[in-house]
Amino acid sequence: MDTQDEYIKKLEAELIDHCARIDLLVIELKNTAADKKPAYDQKLLELRAKQQEITKILQKLEKPSPGLWENIGNGG
Repeated sequence: MDTQDEYIKKLEAELIDHCARIDLLVIELKNTAADKKPAYDQKLLELRAKQQEITKILQKLEKPSPGLWENIGNGG
């Protein structure tokens, strides 16, 4: 089982990865034909939702409530 610090670092790495993927998709979207833009838009929505989810988890870990880490450590 990961320690809290390891878990936070893992989430931070995921967040950085999602930010980079979003940036790349935005660039690609600017150079994409109109008929293919809905697929890019959908992928951006999915990545941004995941990015927000990770951000919320990190914010909760910064100000943990009693038992929060134990709940995460037990799978949720």
